[in-house]
Amino acid sequence: MNTQSTQQIVEQQKLNGGLAIAAYLSESDTWKSSAVDGVEVYNLFTNARQIRPVVMFFDGLWSYRSYADLMFANFFARPDENLRRWDTAMLDTNRKLVATAAMTRTQMLA
Repeated sequence: MNTQSTQQIVEQQKLNGGLAIAAYLSESDTWKSSAVDGVEVYNLFTNARQIRPVVMFFDGLWSYRSYADLMFANFFARPDENLRRWDTAMLDTNRKLVATAAMTRTQMLA
């Protein structure tokens, strides 16, 4: 388990010439007080945890042959809450933050 604070991790990352991107905005607000360069507003892993397996199974049976390219479109949810947090953070701190999206589970900052 990581015993460093979010601020310590961000500072170390910047000392090494890297960028600091905060992931999983809904799970922690500690990133707001740090000097992160961006935030992850969408994560496919988080989105997939919200899918109801029974609905996905029957939708897959019905649509796979006819609409294979669109089969998962119903299951992608717009990250409205995270987009709101991103907008608010930029207004509150008067700084620019990059917004990113991820496809897998990442290591979360403290």
